[in-house]
Amino acid sequence: MGFVGRTRELHALEDELAKVRRTGSGSFVWLTGRRRVGKSTLVERFLETADAPSAFFRAPRRGPDEALRRFASTLAESSLSVAPAVGEGLAPDSWVAALRLAAQGATKSRPAILVIDELPYLIEQDPGFDADLQEAWDRHLQGAPVLLIAVGSDAAMMAALLDAGHALHGRPTRELPVHPFSPAELAELTGMGPAAALDAYMVVGGFPTLATTWRDGWSP
Repeated sequence: MGFVGRTRELHALEDELAKVRRTGSGSFVWLTGRRRVGKSTLVERFLETADAPSAFFRAPRRGPDEALRRFASTLAESSLSVAPAVGEGLAPDSWVAALRLAAQGATKSRPAILVIDELPYLIEQDPGFDADLQEAWDRHLQGAPVLLIAVGSDAAMMAALLDAGHALHGRPTRELPVHPFSPAELAELTGMGPAAALDAYMVVGGFPTLATTWRDGWSP
């Protein structure tokens, strides 16, 4: 099955990347949506077409040291300019240093895209991560040609992190919610007829992953 829909969201991400290329300054996208709505698939599709070096970090539910080690491994395996140096053993000793490292070598013509998928997992294990991210953004990423995309399924936490008084308040340059598919989009995704697509929508909602398991003929 091919990629379906998300035209609005893709255009929003493309606009943010174009702004980075135009200004040489950072953009920070706060991308939210319910679990299994297709957020990661959306961002992966964007990276495929962006023509820019990138790193996609899937945050683990692990302690700070292990999460930082995995982030370094992600950088080493990425297409970012710093990848060879990290692969040869350059190891950041803090999140601020790691995020600053990710931006090294980025230029207006070749900006860096950094994705942190399921950011709430990091904060569950390390309550100071949001302050580290805020410091890295304010001191290093905001003034660099970097598109930072923070993704999260925990709607309550993602909203709370932007409240007044929290470290990340006012930092994202764009908030981008990802909503479930419509019945028409489910039909396009699965190849079902209108009636079957509506049945699927009534039972599983507009969640692409769940809809692809639907079988024509099932009834709500």
